[in-house]
Amino acid sequence: MNVTFTPQISHTETHQRGPPASMILQLSRFFSYLTSLNRYDAEWNIYTDAIDAAFNASGLQIKYQGATFCCRTPWFAYLPTFIANNKQRLRSISVHDYAQGPGDLATLVTSGIYPGKAQLDGYANATAAGIEYQMGETGSVSQGGSANVSDVFAGGALWGIDWLFNGVALGYKGMNFQAIGSSAPYSPWNVGTPPDIRPLYYALLAFARTIAGPNAYLLNTNTMQGSNKKISLSFNSTQPQVSVWSTLDLESGVRKVIVNHRNITGNTPDAQVTVSFSTTGGIYPNAILYFLEAPSPYSKTGVTLAGQTFDGSADGTIQGPLTTFTLPMVAINNNNNDGNVTDTWQFTMHPSSTAFLTICPADNSIPCGGISSSSASGVRASKFVKWFLSLW
Repeated sequence: MNVTFTPQISHTETHQRGPPASMILQLSRFFSYLTSLNRYDAEWNIYTDAIDAAFNASGLQIKYQGATFCCRTPWFAYLPTFIANNKQRLRSISVHDYAQGPGDLATLVTSGIYPGKAQLDGYANATAAGIEYQMGETGSVSQGGSANVSDVFAGGALWGIDWLFNGVALGYKGMNFQAIGSSAPYSPWNVGTPPDIRPLYYALLAFARTIAGPNAYLLNTNTMQGSNKKISLSFNSTQPQVSVWSTLDLESGVRKVIVNHRNITGNTPDAQVTVSFSTTGGIYPNAILYFLEAPSPYSKTGVTLAGQTFDGSADGTIQGPLTTFTLPMVAINNNNNDGNVTDTWQFTMHPSSTAFLTICPADNSIPCGGISSSSASGVRASKFVKWFLSLW
């Protein structure tokens, strides 16, 4: 019997509260790690030896989440060594990363959407050993977040969309947002009656709806752009500061395109967006479009996802009718001379909003409002897996 057990044995012990003597001891250990990370490794194994003994006595074999490193470059640089020393015991590696500290909204939605590189020092080593890499603690602004930055639509929802997708693109298998259920500005929600649902939670929900499921993969649009592969995506927007992401479900064949318009400058005009897929054909002509939006980038309430909101919810369930739009294909170009077909959709979106476009194969058009359901999903999955692996 295998049990996953993830005690977080790390420098975070220094943040625990206790009597002065206990704090002095903790700080002493904390600073000793700064000069000898091998000591951290040795102490980590003392704890895991003791835990193993307790579980092994009951016939249980367990693995651990290790590191939970934060904030200091030497610790991240030590990750390859730590992984090599303990790979037989590790189920996952955890690092911490925050976009900012202190907070500035204009910077957060521009350069602040990219997780740090130093935290990934052990990524290749972990992947080679079959160990998951996780962002065990994250948020927009460290030390509790920043009021009117972390808790507004731009700093929660718009920032959150790109932070999540950038994290997936880097290879993180999980991202845990800090202070859930607290009054801290960076919390996705605060408990209470009724609960206080913040803009960041809408980003988490939208992301989960977009990429959920074991068969959904993030497609690298930069790699695919202009390639001679069977499927490629091209994108154009009339406005700057727009991110685009694309996912593909290998089982259903459904593609999703996420367009995040992070421009919070006043009087920014709407963006005219064009999305084109070059495929071998067989695409249902109607796509489904919906938006994540708010009255302004600085709004704390009035946020909607596909027309629904948590405002006024007594029990934390989303309220109101689902609002989506049917978007007909506007062009089918058969002049590529490579056997491919270019399918195009166009729409307008407001600044400081996120658009979600769902595109379906002709033989599985129900998610896009059609009536056909695929009877060959297993065959499609096999073909898509072979195609997908050929991209890398």
